[in-house]
Amino acid sequence: MSAYFAAGARQQGIGAVFRASSFAARFGLLNEDLPPELQAAIAGEVQMGRLASFPIDQRIAALVADTLDSRLHGELRTVQLGGRIAELVAYALEAMLHQHEARTTTLPRRRDLDLAHAARTRLDKDYRRPPGFADLAREIGTSQNKLKSVFKQAFGLTMADYCLERRMREAQQLLMEATLTIAQVAERVGYEHQSSFAAAFSGHVGMSPREYRKHRAPFSLDLPPGSI
Repeated sequence: MSAYFAAGARQQGIGAVFRASSFAARFGLLNEDLPPELQAAIAGEVQMGRLASFPIDQRIAALVADTLDSRLHGELRTVQLGGRIAELVAYALEAMLHQHEARTTTLPRRRDLDLAHAARTRLDKDYRRPPGFADLAREIGTSQNKLKSVFKQAFGLTMADYCLERRMREAQQLLMEATLTIAQVAERVGYEHQSSFAAAFSGHVGMSPREYRKHRAPFSLDLPPGSI
């Protein structure tokens, strides 16, 4: 491992480059001796080495400061630096382990992303009257619970909320055009009853369709009494 510090400079972080093969020669630590998570983290980059970047915490700051201020010279300085580098390797491995765990626990796998995107493509076509989620899951080859989980993880919304968002966005556009009655807008976005549409719209937008049209529409169209 190589680490470079500029004396007198404020250090924000450390970049460490090392090779897994060096563990055996330098520390007597073989790749297979590492935890499985670390083996996976460095797999495939043994030839080029591995770059691990991590912020300086209190432990590392004290280590770096003590190293820069050392009064040792010659062979004693070399021995000291060897120990400090070994300690930095431990911190680098710890940082890699945490980064690997974060990636594997927060990012969907490729298969999961494919399922989520397939579901979204289907919902984009039929968001006004979406299919049952159990039927949708069978259609794309997974379970309903799995599909709900990967969709929420990928897009930050449940499938029901995604469809609602699409319907309300379209409803707002139609209301601003002021060429349809509210009942017609409700039907266009998949509601059989105007009252159900009005309740959903008010809950999502914060005002009724009538209020939205009044305050947001660029012009008003004279419609028959009772049409809005």
